[in-house]
Amino acid sequence: MDDNSFVCSECGGEISESDRICPHCGAVIEATQAEENMEVETAAMFYSDVDAEIAKERLEEAGIDCYLLGSSDGSMRPSLAFSQGIRLMVLKKDLEKAVEYLKGLNIIE
Repeated sequence: MDDNSFVCSECGGEISESDRICPHCGAVIEATQAEENMEVETAAMFYSDVDAEIAKERLEEAGIDCYLLGSSDGSMRPSLAFSQGIRLMVLKKDLEKAVEYLKGLNIIE
């Protein structure tokens, strides 16, 4: 499955972002389905840049796309990252997999 692929909600077959009809089952693909596949969720919260970066690197090594939100990287106020936390964001479809993976590595509880 490449970066522009999604899963049909009817049959589970692989579809591309541009598909309007599933090539496997013929179901009409609504635009909202592609949008739902791009929704992000917080997988974990960290109060240390180092811990957040380690978790991000581990997920990326496992093939899970993610990014950090609230990192003090380049910020004029790095202390805010400590008070507000750094959120590790993943696609909603990868949330469960990401959380279980991080738990398995004892990075989060």
